[in-house]
Amino acid sequence: MARHADNDNEIQQRYETGAGNVEWVVPAFVDMSKAEVAALSKPLVEFYDMVVEATEVVNVCKTPKVQCAVYVISDIYGREVKIGKAANPPYRLAQLQTGNPRKLFIHRVFWMSQADADEAEKNAHTVAERLYSRLEGEWFQCSPSDAHTAIEGSLFYSHTRYCAMTPLSELWRAA
Repeated sequence: MARHADNDNEIQQRYETGAGNVEWVVPAFVDMSKAEVAALSKPLVEFYDMVVEATEVVNVCKTPKVQCAVYVISDIYGREVKIGKAANPPYRLAQLQTGNPRKLFIHRVFWMSQADADEAEKNAHTVAERLYSRLEGEWFQCSPSDAHTAIEGSLFYSHTRYCAMTPLSELWRAA
């Protein structure tokens, strides 16, 4: 959404993201065409574009307080998720997509310092492994909102400051 700042003549783009944890509402994909699946995935594609812009801002600022992100990546079905960390989540998504036959999407991004991201990722893996099934490596059998809860819980108990990005769409609902 474009808006003018009081002290600036330039139009700035502002994005609104979900407030807190939102649950991915999995549509019934049985007998859906590729076009219908593509239409349902549109909010995740738009969220990806927003994460790309946020990554560019973080890279330009190069502040020690925000240099890394803990992310949740999954396919459109949201049944298996990867909890990981990266300085550039869109680039990491592209790396993961190379070896995956299903289209992957970024579902959540938590921006923080590198040290905090190292700790948050490790703690979120521990929480997710206790509550859900670890599949292989950093992949867990749970929903994106479950992974969000695991990450947020680990951040809460360690008193870590972060900026969370979640998609906002009719396909998500407050959890």
